[in-house]
Amino acid sequence: VRVGDDHRWSPWSPRTAPLRFLQPAPNPAMQDVCAVLETGPTWVKLRWSRFRLDSGLGAVSYLVRATPQVTAEKDLIVVEKVVNSTHKPARPVEEIVTSIAHERRFREAMDRRELEVYIDEMIDKELNQLSAEENVVTVLDGLQPLVRYEITISCIYHGVGSREF
Repeated sequence: VRVGDDHRWSPWSPRTAPLRFLQPAPNPAMQDVCAVLETGPTWVKLRWSRFRLDSGLGAVSYLVRATPQVTAEKDLIVVEKVVNSTHKPARPVEEIVTSIAHERRFREAMDRRELEVYIDEMIDKELNQLSAEENVVTVLDGLQPLVRYEITISCIYHGVGSREF
C-alpha cells in the first residue's frame, strides 16, 4: 500500500499477509418467514419476508427448495428454484448511530454497555422494519400431487461472498 496524490507518492509499505474480508451471510429476520398463499396440484405460491442483509447490500438470490418427505418412492425429486431480488439496502451503521445521536435518551448519561445495547436495538429495529416492508413472492412448480414437501429458503448476495447456497 502507498498513499499519494497527483504530485507525490509515499514509499510502498512492507508486504503483509493477505486480508480476508468476511461478509455476514443473509439470514431470516423473523421466525415465521414463509407463508403459503395458494396451492395447485403441482405448484405452490409462496411469500416470505426479505432476509436481513448487511448494510449497503440489496441484490440477492434466494434458493427455494422443496424436498419430498416420503422416502419409499424412487421417482420423487427435490424441486429447486432461484429467485433473484433487489431490496432497499439497510443504512450503514454509522448513519444509524448519527441519526439517533440527537435523541434525548441517547444524550442522557448512559454507561458504555447501555449505549451499546441501545444502538444494537435501534439497528435491529431498522433491519426488522425493512424485512417487514418487503416480501418476496414466487410460484414453485414441478411438484408431485399428494406428496408432502419440506420447503427451505436460503439466500446469497450477488457478487459478494460465497457463491454457494
